[in-house]
Amino acid sequence: MKKIAKSFKHAFHGLYDAFLGEHNFRVMALLVAGSFLFGFFYIEHAWEVAALIISGAFMLFVEMINTAIEKSLDLWTTQKHDKIRFVKDVMSGAALVASLAWLFIIVLIFFY
Repeated sequence: MKKIAKSFKHAFHGLYDAFLGEHNFRVMALLVAGSFLFGFFYIEHAWEVAALIISGAFMLFVEMINTAIEKSLDLWTTQKHDKIRFVKDVMSGAALVASLAWLFIIVLIFFY
């Protein structure tokens, strides 16, 4: 039981660090929280709530993976490398795709 509690402690610490240390994650997390609150009062169907939760969580997940990979690469070297730039750009693109998918779902749910 102590192992499980310790795992949760580390996980919450990671969320805390991402929220405080990464501006993009903080903005996205606040937007997702706002959409959840708005959706709580205005969404009528369970599938819409599920889509909102899944897409918001996926967007935040991809942003955290992006941050972890970028920080790991920064620890590896401080020099500029085309391959490192490529990895960082691809991960940023992945975060953008997840964000656009979330936004598309928001538009479909609230404005369609």
